[in-house]
Amino acid sequence: MGGNSERFAHARVETLERFGLTMTEATQPVKQDSAAETAANHGKRSGYIPTLDGWRAVAILWVFEGHSQPWSLGGVTNYWLRSTGYRGVQLFFALSGLLICARLLDEEQRFGSISLRSFYTRRLFRIQPAALTYLAVISLLMLMGEIQKVWTPVVGAALMIRDVWPWTATNWQTAHFWSLAVEEHFYLLFPGFLVLCRRYRLALTSVMVVVLELWRNFVFHTPPLQKYAMVIDLRSDMVTGGILLGCVFAIALRRERVLAFARSYLYPWVALLYTAIVFARLELHHSRTDHALLITVYPLLIAATMLHPRSLTSRLLELRPLRFVGRISFSLYLWQELFFNYFQAPTPGSFRSHVFLCWCATFAGAIASYYLIETPLIRRGHRIAKRFDLQAKQETYDHATATALQAE
Repeated sequence: MGGNSERFAHARVETLERFGLTMTEATQPVKQDSAAETAANHGKRSGYIPTLDGWRAVAILWVFEGHSQPWSLGGVTNYWLRSTGYRGVQLFFALSGLLICARLLDEEQRFGSISLRSFYTRRLFRIQPAALTYLAVISLLMLMGEIQKVWTPVVGAALMIRDVWPWTATNWQTAHFWSLAVEEHFYLLFPGFLVLCRRYRLALTSVMVVVLELWRNFVFHTPPLQKYAMVIDLRSDMVTGGILLGCVFAIALRRERVLAFARSYLYPWVALLYTAIVFARLELHHSRTDHALLITVYPLLIAATMLHPRSLTSRLLELRPLRFVGRISFSLYLWQELFFNYFQAPTPGSFRSHVFLCWCATFAGAIASYYLIETPLIRRGHRIAKRFDLQAKQETYDHATATALQAE
C-alpha cells in the first residue's frame, strides 16, 4: 500500500508540473489578479519580443506612405513607397501568423492543450474595443455630414466582412477593415485546426499555403469568381497564404534540427539580401506569381532577427522610438485612414493638405486609443482568459487525480 501511495504521489506531482500548477495553486480557489499585479507581471508572462514591435513600426510606417499623397524632397520621392504600401500589410500578416501560432503551440506545450475559449477572449478584447470605437467616430462624422453617409461599409466593417461586403459601396474611411477581416477569419479558423490536428501540422499547413496560392492564380483567370469582393486582391482566400506561411515558420522552428540550421545560417544580412533580390525581381518583371514569391520575404526577415537579437538589424528595430510606434501600431492603422487618402487629393488649404498636421492627428488619436481603450481592455481580457486557464488546469488536475485514485 505504501508503494502505491508513493507512486500516486509521484504521478500527482507529474500531473501538476505538466499543467503548470504548483501544489498551492492546485488546492487554492481560482482568483483574479489585481490590475497592478497584472501590469507588473505582464512583460514577464507574455513573452514580449521587442524586435517584433520594431517590425510592426516598419509595417505601419510603410502603410502610412502607401496611403499618403506624392511628395518629393531634393530629388527623393515617395513613389516607390506609395506603390508598395500594401507590403506593410503583408508584413503585419506574417507577424500575426508567426506570433499567434507560436504562442498557441507554447500554450499546448506548457499545459497539454490549447484553450480556444481563452484565445478568443483575448482576441475579442484586443481587437474589437478599439475597432468599434473608431467606427463609432466614423458614424458620428457621417451624421454630422463631415463624411459621405454610406452605412453598409460601416456594417461590413463591424461584422468583420469588409473584404467581401459591401463590394459596391465606396467608403475610404472603412476600407482598411478588409485586413482586420482577413485576420479575424484566420483567428476564427486556425486555432481550431491546431486543436483538431496534432500530427502532420507542418505538412498540412504547408499544403494549405500552396493550395491557396494556386487558388489565387485560378481566380485571376476565372472572372466569375472575382465578383464578390471589395477588391479581388484583398479577399481572405486570396491573401491568407501570407499569414499561414508565418505559421509554417512557427511550426518548423520548433524542430531542433530546423532551429539549429536557422541559427547557423539564417542571419539578418542573409534575409535582407534575399529581400533585396526579390524586390529587384519584382521591379523588373511582374506576373501572377508575384504574391507567392513576395510572402516568403517577411517570415524570413522576422525569424532572422528573432534568432539573432544581438545583430545590428535587431538592435535598430529595438530602438525606443520604433518600439513605441510598434506598440501603438494597431491604433495607428485604425486612425490613419481618417487623415490619409491615396485616391483623393486634399483640397488646397484644408486640414488634409497639411501633412504634418495629419501625422500629428493620427498619432494623437492612436495614443489616446492605446492608453484609454486598448491597454485597459487588453488587461481585462487577459484577466478573464487567465481565469479560464486556471479553471481548465484545475479541472484537468482533478480528472487526472481521480483517474489515479481509480487505478490505485
